[in-house]
Amino acid sequence: MDANARDFNDLLDEMYLIRKGTIVLFNSFSTEALLRIGVASENKMSVRALGYLFSGHQMHHLNVIKEKYLKK
Repeated sequence: MDANARDFNDLLDEMYLIRKGTIVLFNSFSTEALLRIGVASENKMSVRALGYLFSGHQMHHLNVIKEKYLKK
């Protein structure tokens, strides 16, 4: 679906729910689980590193919203 055709408030609600779900998921991981190494985009990466990556990606989306929709 074209994101531009979606209701802005629905998109914000979805972002909030995904963020909240990700936080709940990562809080459920043991220290051992967070240190496990896997491969993402052909690079070795820990589960913990993915958490930081997800956080940064969320910040990117919030900045896009601020720049495109809230400066008007």
